[in-house]
Formats: sequence, structure tokens, C-alpha cells
Amino acid sequence: MTLRFGLRPFRLNNSKNKYSAVITNNETVSEKEIIEAMIAKGSTVSKAEALAVIEEYEAAVCKAIEEGKNVNTRMYKIHAVVKGIFESEKEIFDSKKHSVQINIKAGNRLKQCVENIEVEKLSLSNNTPLIHTFINLHTKQSNQGFSSSHVISLRGKKLKFDPQDSNQGIFFVNEKGLEFRVDNLIKNKPSELMFIVPEKISGHKFILEVRCLFPNTSQIRTGKYPEQLIIY
Repeated sequence: MTLRFGLRPFRLNNSKNKYSAVITNNETVSEKEIIEAMIAKGSTVSKAEALAVIEEYEAAVCKAIEEGKNVNTRMYKIHAVVKGIFESEKEIFDSKKHSVQINIKAGNRLKQCVENIEVEKLSLSNNTPLIHTFINLHTKQSNQGFSSSHVISLRGKKLKFDPQDSNQGIFFVNEKGLEFRVDNLIKNKPSELMFIVPEKISGHKFILEVRCLFPNTSQIRTGKYPEQLIIY
């Protein structure tokens, strides 16, 4: 397998004749598929045992984070940060103005994996939704963090879809492969989608997809935001 990418115009600082890579047509692997791959290698650990160990591991990591600790493993490094502006040295944390977010960086083992990735350049189809930016209008920042009920703006090309078709729309896909379709749509334009994050969304890490059916076509086209999103 390869990491597939295409090129799109680079729009920062009005750059002309410059292009940046956008990841496209790459498979998403869920936790279930990871466990099945472990078992397929002849592991003596059963599926139930693997699920139990992973649950205990994740609970231990979450407890450490909830206690304000940093987590440093071979796979990743996690630490919490406080976002927002404090008007004076005496001002206390206010959840209406400030937020706690999670920063995750690759650990040494993940960095070694990157060295083994093979890449393949593809030609992007003209009939593919392209997501250029993800902007959280609640925090007024263009970043990877979001929470349920936040208002999000997606900007790009060919993003408009038919909201009456359940196969089309904006989807959050979590690490277990569960999909959460956006129902509260505020704006549905080719260059911008604006929506409210579903309240019942569950998970920690997400891939965001926009799925459209273009005129004179019979196949759903999927555009993915190139970065993994994190709920807080």
C-alpha cells in the first residue's frame, strides 16, 4: 500500500504557480481492524483479551491526562494546554473564554514508521470535493480542535451537496470507524460549508469527510480534510 496524494494550488500569501499536497483515496483502519490484524499474525492473545487490554490502557492514559500529567510513550507524546487570553495576572480560568485542549505529537516509534511510507502521486479529479481549511468559529481559530455544538466553517471547492440524500453530507469518522453525519447545516455553498458539530458525537480522534454526488455522475465523491481532528 502507498500514501496517495494529489496537488492543489497553494493559496498562502497569494502564492502563484505553487502547489501543496492533499492526501486522497487512502483507506481508514478502525480499532477493530487493527485488533484483527494482530490476531491474524498468530498471536496467542484472543480478541476479547486484546479489547480488554486496550480498554485498560486507554483508561490509564485518560486518567493521567485528567490529572494534568503529560504522557510520553514510544507511539505518542500527549500534553494538555490552556487556550485563550487572560486580561490580567489575577484573572482566573473562565470556561466561556478559555479552554483546555490536547496536543499530540508522534513518538519515536511512529517517527520510524514515517521513514517506511511509500508515496504515490495521483491526478485529482475535477469532480472531487476539496477542503482547504477547517475553522472553529467558537474558538475563532483554524486548528484541529473542536467540541460538540461548536460551529465549524469548511472552505474549499465543490463542497455543496444534497442534504436530503443521506449518502451525501458532512461526516465525522472516529477511530473505531463509526460515522456521525452532520444534521444541523447552516450554509451549503460550493466554496463554504457551515454547520454545528453533532451533540451525540463520540470518540477522540476523527477524520472529516464531505461526500457529494455531482451532476451527470452516479458515484459518490469523497473529499477528506488532510489532518486528523481531535475532540475536547
